[in-house]
Amino acid sequence: MKSDLLRQITLYRYRYIISYAFVVLLTIGLSIWQINTIPDGLTSGERATIVHSATLHLDTHTSPINLPFYALEKLSLHFFGLTTFGIKLPALLLGMSSGLMLLVLLLRLFRRNVAIITALFAVTASQFLIATRTADVGIKLLFWPITIMLLMTLISQKAAQARLLGFLLAIAIGLSLYTPFMAYLIVAALFAALIHPHLRFVAKAQGRPFWLALQLLVFLVVIAPLIWSLAHTPGKIADLLGIIPRSYDFGVYWKNLFYALKQYADFTHPTIDTVIKPVFNIGALILILLGFLRVVIDHFSARSHMLLVWLVFLVIVTSIKPQTLILLFVPSIMLLGIGTQALIREWYKLFPRNPYARVAGLLPLGTFIIMALTFNYTSYFFGMAYSPQATSSYSNDLKLLRQSVVSAPNRHVMVIATPTEQPFFDLLRRENPYLQVSSTNQVVTPTIGEGVFVSSDAMSALPTTLASHLVPTTVIANSHAEASQRFVGYQAE
Repeated sequence: MKSDLLRQITLYRYRYIISYAFVVLLTIGLSIWQINTIPDGLTSGERATIVHSATLHLDTHTSPINLPFYALEKLSLHFFGLTTFGIKLPALLLGMSSGLMLLVLLLRLFRRNVAIITALFAVTASQFLIATRTADVGIKLLFWPITIMLLMTLISQKAAQARLLGFLLAIAIGLSLYTPFMAYLIVAALFAALIHPHLRFVAKAQGRPFWLALQLLVFLVVIAPLIWSLAHTPGKIADLLGIIPRSYDFGVYWKNLFYALKQYADFTHPTIDTVIKPVFNIGALILILLGFLRVVIDHFSARSHMLLVWLVFLVIVTSIKPQTLILLFVPSIMLLGIGTQALIREWYKLFPRNPYARVAGLLPLGTFIIMALTFNYTSYFFGMAYSPQATSSYSNDLKLLRQSVVSAPNRHVMVIATPTEQPFFDLLRRENPYLQVSSTNQVVTPTIGEGVFVSSDAMSALPTTLASHLVPTTVIANSHAEASQRFVGYQAE
């Protein structure tokens, strides 16, 4: 009776439900927490993505590469404008979906306690938070592997609605091929299925030929625009595969691979800019290495076999382009889960009949989890806010300019920027029809009395004939210690 009463008081029966809810709330909460200020601004890659999405026109000349993300970003900008919410919404949705699907995937592959612990590591990891909170196509390198792995796992485990899952898998694989480097993941899965007997058996047992033919038809319909575009412009195949033209020096690939893997293990020189290095803390890395050792020992199992094949292919991809290191995130989390499972199992083997020793073994593990989560939180939310390298990697010029230009909607204003800045600032004309954006290589003479804002990068290239007719009125600066002056406001005479 006392034991039952204690379990009811401590909500022991609902421990897993509470844990699932905690992981979900943590995933959503950390994704949107201080999204307007951390990071403070946009990277050059984000600005290029926004320009590409906002000016996207769907026609026969449109590049299919990353087209699904650009289309989603265009819709978000159309409905919510050039706000932080409108810019980051697609990545936030894909990132939060990835976190929730990863929890389901882990629950399918591990025991519930191991799955919850691993999911906590995953959704608080710096790589996950950066990808989720960055308005860039990099989030798809996280979203598609998790989606495809989850659907394949559900189908292989004969989950309900297997036929529907088959169609969803066909659509997911088709859409993923629009993303560079994702073809390697599909090839790795096919290769692993061909050479492992259990995976071959699972593949052969999937439904009747009629339904498989329909799923293949859906897949072909999804990739039809991609095939048509690649047939007319074969050069885009190299972009999708990440092939470096005329690069036969294998030393370059070794250096790329070493640089990428160094971001996992270089604890002597930690850095925080647009990425946080090292990716995992040393405790998590030890669990990953333990998981890798376990996978090598159990290489005959289907899960270990798939992971090993996947890692081989991803090592090749990383050697081609080290910026795709995020592709290693999902297999790293799988290895971390395997390492955690092996650690708990070995501890229980030492004390098979001693419940006190089992509970005592959970105390250091719980302490380690709390310390790791605290490290992940502080490294991102404090590091990205206060690291000089991080703050200099992000530009809040858009926010500063919007406050000065869009706040006066009935005033004619000209913005003079460099040719690289001009397309990005030109997007503000959607919010202020009285705004005119000009570049330094083709400056339009402002009318008398018109307000003119010149970006700091364009000051040196401003024509002297124009500068002589401008009277300085205001200076727009950010909060950085260096290069804080971003715009100078003038009155045209």
